[in-house]
Amino acid sequence: MLSYNPETGLFTRIQAVKGHAAGSKVGTIGNHGYLSIRFNGKLQLAHRLAWFLTYGEWPSMLDHINGDKLDNRISNLRLTTKQLNGLNRPHAKLKGAFEIKGRGRWFASITICKKPKYLGCFATPEAAHAAYLEAAAQANKELQNG
Repeated sequence: MLSYNPETGLFTRIQAVKGHAAGSKVGTIGNHGYLSIRFNGKLQLAHRLAWFLTYGEWPSMLDHINGDKLDNRISNLRLTTKQLNGLNRPHAKLKGAFEIKGRGRWFASITICKKPKYLGCFATPEAAHAAYLEAAAQANKELQNG
């Protein structure tokens, strides 16, 4: 009833069902921004279903490498941990950069394993964001190795 193309990341119907033509796209985008698909009577997130259909096992936690929640190509999905996945969440327009109201300055911070870390005060949001990205990359290396 369902076909997955790992190169395009698209799910389509194999045969027509209740007014939906064969070959039509499957799934709905929920409030969370992810594509959901009914599979074996249960609603599943499409990226998790893609992993299952490709590798034959349900993943514990997945990450969209390019950050696009609708890009379910298997090459764009990777196993991750809750801590590493949390580094990808956008908390501000420029991640990690926060304006110090009325001062024309910006500070940077990051939270790793539920522990906030102050990264410094900067003249521009871009500089604060760069400090965040550097700290996130370092944390990513440390979490993967330890």
